[in-house]
Formats: sequence, C-alpha cells, structure tokens
Amino acid sequence: MNHNDTLREKVAKFWSELNGMEITPEMINCVGCRIDGVKTPYCESLCPIRLCAIIIHEYFLISLWQTGAAVSAPIRAVA
Repeated sequence: MNHNDTLREKVAKFWSELNGMEITPEMINCVGCRIDGVKTPYCESLCPIRLCAIIIHEYFLISLWQTGAAVSAPIRAVA
C-alpha cells in the first residue's frame, strides 16, 4: 500500500468538487471491499454494490444454517 499524503490531498479536493461535499484527506484511506480493514465513509456505509454483497453474503450464511448444509471450503467475508 502506498501512503501518499500529497496524492490524498489532491484526490480529496477533486472528490469534494465532484460530489459537492467536503471530503478530507483523512477520509481517503481504504484497503478495498474484499478484505477487512479501513474503508472510505462512502464505501463503508453508502456504496450500493458493497451493501448488496453484504446482504447476499448474510443471506447465504443464513440459508446454510437453516438447511444444515456443510461447506467444504471456508467462506470469506465481503465486508
């Protein structure tokens, strides 16, 4: 991971103008949706794709639990 604060400042300014709201450089820290860790505020709670993936993942786990199905491979969380 490249920790480039100068680039974060440029991206924060651009995203702020693009979205019509203040986005600070501190908000631009994200390890991605597919692993546990820090996310941008948008990705954490507003991204419709990520929220959909979480719902599907939880539904899948509940379905497995209700049917008593065994899983041969570990399930990796999306969130």
